Amino acid sequence: MDVTKIVQFWNQIRQDLVDTIEKFYNENLNYVMYENGYSVRQIILHIAQEEYGEIQCGITREIDEFPPPYEEGSYPTIEAVKTLLAGVHKTTLGI
Repeated sequence: MDVTKIVQFWNQIRQDLVDTIEKFYNENLNYVMYENGYSVRQIILHIAQEEYGEIQCGITREIDEFPPPYEEGSYPTIEAVKTLLAGVHKTTLGI
């Protein structure tokens, strides 16, 4: 497994995601494109969960089970979401 390529992948995903998030307003986080779809916030939190799980469970084995989804209510603003993404990505860069 080429860990360097995985880190590069997540670097690009994170940068593109942050660039996209910065185009939204806080009130857009609850936007759902279609009935029974996911909100913008849910999609962003899912991407953060995937990065954390792939690195901490799949690569470093720091955790034994894939992490549960992040609680939406804990990330009410774009800044809160960006802070989460920065923290998750910091663990990725630490491998």
